[in-house]
Amino acid sequence: MRKHIQNSLPKLEHLLIDVDMKPTLIPYLKAVGFDVIWAKDANVNVRSDRALVAYARHYHRILLCHDKHVKPYEHKIQVCQEIYKKGGQVIQVAGNPSQEPLTSLGKILVHRKMWKEFFLEHDGIITVSDASHIKSIERKDLLHSVQGALVHSSIPVVAPKSLRKLKAVRKSKPQSVPIEQAGFNGLFTSPT
Repeated sequence: MRKHIQNSLPKLEHLLIDVDMKPTLIPYLKAVGFDVIWAKDANVNVRSDRALVAYARHYHRILLCHDKHVKPYEHKIQVCQEIYKKGGQVIQVAGNPSQEPLTSLGKILVHRKMWKEFFLEHDGIITVSDASHIKSIERKDLLHSVQGALVHSSIPVVAPKSLRKLKAVRKSKPQSVPIEQAGFNGLFTSPT
């Protein structure tokens, strides 16, 4: 009977579960139909976020982790650089890594349609939170997302387009002094 139930489950996405997720989440993910590998059981360096992204990409899996792993900005930069250069798909589950596995599962399932559609078209990072919030960053936008967090020598500093346009407009306009300020400045100049 149990085998019949498992065979009738839908075949969902292939996931690589980062070690910052509770391993007790794995049976729940499998129970609803995800194909799951825990990073400790894979032949990958679990201390390198870049290696985890590369492994997941190579084996056509989505890396599932908590968003807390990106707090050391060096780790966030590594993940973003790896996806930006070579591609990859990451789902970050918002909240404390010690949250209940069913809470994490709920966040993943509630937003599944949205992140599935996103990953059909793009590589990048999706952060799933409560029922009303999801954040996605496409591969092409990843470097801009980390530049404000930390100036790092391996990331070229490129001003966002809107800032570059603003600087160009400022350079093209002649600098004029408002009439009120010109009159005020005249009070402090010595007569000739």
